[in-house]
Amino acid sequence: MSTKERRERERAELREKIIKAAEELFAEDGYKNISMRKISAKIDYSLPTIYQYFKNKADILFYIYQENNGKLLEVMSQISTEKHSNIKKLKLMGQAYIKFGMENSNYYELAYMSNAIRYEDELIYNDMDSPGFKVYKLLLDTVKGCKLEGYFKNVDYEITAQCLWSGIHGIISLLIMHSEFPWKDKNLLIENMINQLIK
Repeated sequence: MSTKERRERERAELREKIIKAAEELFAEDGYKNISMRKISAKIDYSLPTIYQYFKNKADILFYIYQENNGKLLEVMSQISTEKHSNIKKLKLMGQAYIKFGMENSNYYELAYMSNAIRYEDELIYNDMDSPGFKVYKLLLDTVKGCKLEGYFKNVDYEITAQCLWSGIHGIISLLIMHSEFPWKDKNLLIENMINQLIK
């Protein structure tokens, strides 16, 4: 490995370390309570070093949103191209969304439970070209497809999509925030929730 390649790898590793530390701190103590100084202290790097990678904490937050929603978009896009009925795709999307939320609980809490982006005026929430809204568009298109297959009759497709999202969000939030609750069988709970919502 050349010196240049090693430096690039080290920069990428430090960038990822900054992002991970910020995500953990935002989730633990609340976005508003975290400063760039606290992030630098967590990873034991100087503040000027952090500023070489991100101009402020809003810049870090934007990156976290884009990166995580981009991963979710990849998963949902893949499901949307599979050769299944739309109702099957919708169930798979529900399962994938729950899996994403549980595997990325710090991000999920930050983005969907505290909605930290609302604290930064320079960050646009309702950017229709953002990965997050593209995921929502996939959901809408799939629900539309389900209506063509005879499901969700006499109900507005966007209301249906938002109801489904709300229900799935609820179970993720409960499982994250109340992990100590004696859930009987989480997998069975998730399966039954999706089957009740999407039928």
